Amino acid sequence: MEKLSQPMEDYLKTIYLLQERSGKGVSTTAIAQALSVTPASVTGMVKKLAEMKLARHARYQGVELTCSGRPSDPRLVGQYRNSLDVVEAADESATLTGTFSIDGEAGSWSGRWTGTVDAGYTTHRIQGLLLGSGAYAGLRWAISVIATETGGYVATGVIEPAP
Repeated sequence: MEKLSQPMEDYLKTIYLLQERSGKGVSTTAIAQALSVTPASVTGMVKKLAEMKLARHARYQGVELTCSGRPSDPRLVGQYRNSLDVVEAADESATLTGTFSIDGEAGSWSGRWTGTVDAGYTTHRIQGLLLGSGAYAGLRWAISVIATETGGYVATGVIEPAP
């Protein structure tokens, strides 16, 4: 994957923000208005982003980012390293801190995360921010994981241009 140019980052950030607000695909007209560019410029950039597998465009459904931070995202495949520090409180709740990194063939991610464990270890909440390097330079991966007392967890995240 090639390094992202500043205009590519601007488009990705704009698509991300518009998609977050609407909860669905973003029209090329909305992107053009937000960036003060022509619809033809948006179409050209969306094609480039689609070729890089960062976005997809379906007619009448709008543009969506494909770099959503899901575990199925190929950019999240690699060797994982994680460190963990736990500070336990008297009520058996805890504060968690650590570092996390993934090294893959095309690039890597590294950063810090923090979290909490409720008293009785019923719910874990973790949030982190990892910055990309290599092919992922200029991107950040914001993650959030909530583990429940039933043993399952909900992981969400987004890969977006770093501010």
